[in-house]
Amino acid sequence: MFKIIANDRNIIPYRKELNLITGGALESIFLAQLLYWYEVNDCNEFYKFREPCEHELYKEGDSWVEELGFSIKIIDRIIKVFKDKGFLSTRTTLNRTTYYKVNIELINELLSEIYETEHL
Repeated sequence: MFKIIANDRNIIPYRKELNLITGGALESIFLAQLLYWYEVNDCNEFYKFREPCEHELYKEGDSWVEELGFSIKIIDRIIKVFKDKGFLSTRTTLNRTTYYKVNIELINELLSEIYETEHL
C-alpha cells in the first residue's frame, strides 16, 4: 500500500531551506510551484486561477486551491506575503484573468544566499 505514495509522480517538492526566505512550509511549497509555472511558461508571466470557477479559460484542476490542496484563505495570505516581499506581482485583466509575474532576480539572489552558505 505504501507504494501508492512512494511511487507517486505527482509530488510537489518541499525544500525546508526555502523557509529561510519564505517564512514557512506552506509558503515554500507555494514558491516551488510558482517557479515551476514560471519555467513551464518560458519564464514569462502566466495566468492561474485562485480557486475553481466558471471562467471560460478555467480547466478542472487549474487553480492554486486544487493544485496545492490549500484553502483559498491560505492562498490569498501567501500571495499577499509574496507581493509584500517583492517575490511576485499580479495583474487582473478586464475578463478577470489574474496573471502572475515572478521577480526572478530577487528570488535568484535570495536562493544563492541560501545555497552558497552552510544552511544546507
